[in-house]
Amino acid sequence: MSKKPRVLYVEDDPASRKLIAKVLENSPFECYEAPDGISGLRKAREIVPDLILMDLNLPDMRGIDLATQIKTLPELSKTVIIALTANRESHARELSLTAGCDGYITKPIDQSAFAHQVQEFLDGKREELDEESRAFYKKEYQRTLINHLTDKIKQLQTANYLLKDSTNKLRNYSGKLENLLHIISSLQLCASPEEVKHQLVEQICSHFEFQRCAFLEVKHDSMQLEVSYSSGFSDREAAAFNLPYHSTRIQSLFSRKSLLYISSSRKVKDEHFNRILDVIQATQFLFGSLGTSMPAGDDLPGSNFIKHQLNSLLPDLNRQTDNDIEMVRGQLHEYLSSEMFYFGGFLYIDRPTSGRITPYDVKLLEMLINAASLAYQNLQLRQQLTELFLRAEKDAITDHLTSLYNYRYFHQQLLREVSRAERNKTNFCLLMLDIDFFKIYNDTFGHQAGDVVLRKVAGLLMENTRSSDIVARYGGEEFVIICTELDKPGGIRLAEKICQIIAEASFPREIELPHKKVTISIGVANFPDDSLHSEELVRFADSALYLAKENGRNQARSFDEVSKRV
Repeated sequence: MSKKPRVLYVEDDPASRKLIAKVLENSPFECYEAPDGISGLRKAREIVPDLILMDLNLPDMRGIDLATQIKTLPELSKTVIIALTANRESHARELSLTAGCDGYITKPIDQSAFAHQVQEFLDGKREELDEESRAFYKKEYQRTLINHLTDKIKQLQTANYLLKDSTNKLRNYSGKLENLLHIISSLQLCASPEEVKHQLVEQICSHFEFQRCAFLEVKHDSMQLEVSYSSGFSDREAAAFNLPYHSTRIQSLFSRKSLLYISSSRKVKDEHFNRILDVIQATQFLFGSLGTSMPAGDDLPGSNFIKHQLNSLLPDLNRQTDNDIEMVRGQLHEYLSSEMFYFGGFLYIDRPTSGRITPYDVKLLEMLINAASLAYQNLQLRQQLTELFLRAEKDAITDHLTSLYNYRYFHQQLLREVSRAERNKTNFCLLMLDIDFFKIYNDTFGHQAGDVVLRKVAGLLMENTRSSDIVARYGGEEFVIICTELDKPGGIRLAEKICQIIAEASFPREIELPHKKVTISIGVANFPDDSLHSEELVRFADSALYLAKENGRNQARSFDEVSKRV
């Protein structure tokens, strides 16, 4: 009996989930559901569905971001993703297909035809954009994270004005208030989020007479709150301090204030947290959040403000066109709607041996945390924005697994090389290579082991080609090399050399394979001897590669040999 196809529906609206469950009740599918993006991703990794129905507007992340995450996971790379949404925004379909969705169905659904629509996608139906649209919307999607940051800049700038006002009032206090001012001033001089974190923890212990303080951050891979820096805790205590992170619960805890005072650990109802408190022997403590409130309105700053802020961070960014800036405005709000952006970190503070924590202590520390939140998140924002722009160009042309050039960049460079060689009356070789029996290796040892092989092969290719050559990942286990100003005999010699290098290299567990070694096969085509056109060169190199496979693998063949057979 064949296994039922698994269908996962990710939707925050209970009524919509109930409707889909009813529509698919008598269908030949095994149906699952999840209420948000994080739990949907967790469920998908658990059950490995054949198809995911996904709303584009999820409470904790955008659907297109979830689609991209799913497609990067080896175990889910073949899962079909269908955007099922009432979203009527312009380009919603195009962006969802660019992000990794395989289809797009609008609500309200046709209940009589819906099961058939799902089956069509399981049977291989796919919606695709033309090449020009795909390139355009891929660029738009890559800008999404950048475009969401500007509203945060405005919010933090406004908060900084409020901070200055608060600082003026604090000057009227003495004693601990002077310490508070000193700490705030030192935090404003910090150059990085890490420095703010360390300064805050150390200053709370030294100036406010608390014995212990720990800075906790969310580890998104495990969704745990863990200690990233502490003072006064033993290694054992710090290691024991890990708490499951539930975003809804955290939001509710800090909906009204940034610092909670727990006068007795017996008031804590969470069993996991109670076990931690027992290990660290805590009686009373403070738990605080470094963050800012979620935005209440949808107003975005104007284009001139955005240009000014971008120019203050990286002057080169001011060359953005007005259209680019408008896209920044349009996508910034969406990025900043994620609650993860607003909770930058958490503080645990206690005084186990020197008296109770007073309301005065709580008030002072609450003011300190509010000020530290601005400094910490402002630096985080600047750091992320700078890194994002510095990575943008590299990410656009790089394959993330192997760090080689990607398929898109290869095609661009091949066109340029054809034009250059034609203009200068020179030649070049195109090598197309494929890892032999890679599917067997992948199926035997898993995708992670396969990724190790892909990265090692990529490294060997880079080490054994010239700096002028273009080495790229073509897709899957296929690679291509554009060898500039290299004639056909030279290209064949290089291909044979690379075959030998890969065959002589050692790869994990290759001896357990039927053929005992990881090897490659290579096809060689030459410009202008074989063709004057880029598409034909790729096709001819692929034909030569096929011949190498036919003749036993672990060898190089040129297109000459293919044409002679014909």
